[in-house]
Amino acid sequence: MLSSTLFIFVTLLPFIRALIPAIAGLIAELLAALLYRDQEAPLRDTKREYVTVHRQRLNTSAQDEFSKWAKLNRREDSLKSKIEELSKAAHERRETIKSKVSRSLSIGSRLVSAYVFFKYRKEPVFYLPRGYIPGVIGWFLSFGGSPRGSVSLMVWSSVMSYMLGDFKSAVDLYSARTNENTAKPA
Repeated sequence: MLSSTLFIFVTLLPFIRALIPAIAGLIAELLAALLYRDQEAPLRDTKREYVTVHRQRLNTSAQDEFSKWAKLNRREDSLKSKIEELSKAAHERRETIKSKVSRSLSIGSRLVSAYVFFKYRKEPVFYLPRGYIPGVIGWFLSFGGSPRGSVSLMVWSSVMSYMLGDFKSAVDLYSARTNENTAKPA
């Protein structure tokens, strides 16, 4: 693998790993829509029927036509509980698919990165200018088998993962402060 390709791969790997839950969620939604299309139809039909019964109940006077109103009210309650059951089952199916897809993507990305780390462990990601870094620090930067005066794959990957963690923390802190400022009345 070329040094520039290795650099790009190792630099983007932590970002790709951070995106795996979002990617898994999208794939899970698509798979659930394709695999469980027939099982989603009763939920849609029940919701449609619920809306019809609810409108009829609202248009019926509880005082003038109490028996009809009470019958519609009982039907609405039973449809509501049926919708909750069907929604819960659909949610469980989606979460099962999402966890399996997420786990598969995570394992796949870790296997690819383990292969790259094993195969190219002695390859430098990039070289530093000669005499730029003192001996011990240069040894640490090339730790893992890279030649002295270079940055190893393991060190660069660790640096990128650490930077991504710091970036996430900064974004979370900023969004929390922004939410606090928008929540306070002026």
